Amino acid sequence: MSTEATAVEQATAPVEVVTAIKLVAANFVIGWIAVALSWDYFASLYPTPTGLIFNQALTAAILVWLYYKVYVGRNWARITLLVFTVLGLWMFSSNIMMGILAAAPAVAKGSMVLGFLVNLTTMYLLFISKGRHWFRKR
Repeated sequence: MSTEATAVEQATAPVEVVTAIKLVAANFVIGWIAVALSWDYFASLYPTPTGLIFNQALTAAILVWLYYKVYVGRNWARITLLVFTVLGLWMFSSNIMMGILAAAPAVAKGSMVLGFLVNLTTMYLLFISKGRHWFRKR
């Protein structure tokens, strides 16, 4: 195999990493649809509707940047996402979040449960499956 072919192979993310990125992209879209369908509920959680929009935009920008770094093989980005996932699960299980979740409309609850499952699947793809090899030093 030529050096050129090896360089191209190393530059292409494995299917597990690509699948993880596609899953979170689909989850973003579903989450935004859930927010749109439950706008009154989500807007009531913020002092102003612009707070909700700002929060969603800032979160999206940070995660898009992190997932891009995962896509190009940055191990620190993968670990950062793991930390965010663990912190999110910890916050999600708090009494305050349980109260917020109990009051949420069905579409919001479904989106949150789906997001949890997507996060677990993504962590599996990035840390346990063959996709973990993408993050080794080359």
